[in-house]
Amino acid sequence: MIQRIQSLFLLGVVVVMVSFCFTKIWVKVNEHTDDEIIFTPVSLTYISASKEANQLANINVNETSTVYIVILSGMISLLSILSLFSFKKRVRQMKYGFLNAVFLVILLLLLYFHISEADKILPHPTYGEYKLGFFLPIIALLFNFLANFFIKRDEDAVRSANRIR
Repeated sequence: MIQRIQSLFLLGVVVVMVSFCFTKIWVKVNEHTDDEIIFTPVSLTYISASKEANQLANINVNETSTVYIVILSGMISLLSILSLFSFKKRVRQMKYGFLNAVFLVILLLLLYFHISEADKILPHPTYGEYKLGFFLPIIALLFNFLANFFIKRDEDAVRSANRIR
């Protein structure tokens, strides 16, 4: 099971998606007003600080829950584990891989949507900074495609061996 390369790629998807749950995705800071937006898989936090005489007078925190992103990444991890342990049924593994790719694309679209909505909150002279959490689902998608490629290659080899008999 683990000696196959696709098993290592599926295990890589699990590791990447679990680490995704504990990283920042995007941060935007306005140096002039000390406003800050932090986007993590758990929440989208807007911190607004008002100054009076160069001292902080009031700090407002507006937090929006994005727990469904963590739930989606958990589903992706569980589906990869399920695919990892169904190594005797390669056709089923390919179906799980396709479903996993769909979930990863949905996750990337959700990230893009939240970042574009959060970018509208602060004025445009400042730009947001993409953190490691934004790139981890892209790496997981790459691992998933590589695992599907090698699963399909194994299935093709088994089918060609059956034709020879």
